[in-house]
Amino acid sequence: YPLDPVPTVGHDANYQRWVQAFQIMEAHPITSDTVVTANSKDVGYSFGRFCGIGIQGIGDLCGRYVATWKWTESGWKITVLSAHVHEDVLPADVTGQ
Repeated sequence: YPLDPVPTVGHDANYQRWVQAFQIMEAHPITSDTVVTANSKDVGYSFGRFCGIGIQGIGDLCGRYVATWKWTESGWKITVLSAHVHEDVLPADVTGQ
């Protein structure tokens, strides 16, 4: 599970990190608690909660994320994603179960 204190930068590097992460966990549910777009409709942000469920050797890790977005010719693209583990976020908070 990507827990490095150093950010992963770039599309290819992030893609590879998530491929690795999904190989060692059962599920990764998220919520979209808030989504905001600028009046210009070209940038926005969202935040919510996430859980890495059944991470090998760790168990469950849950927390909060914030993402900034920009509109491109091919649709919305994430420009920055920051996620941190928060002990007060539980799997049931994210899965609704």
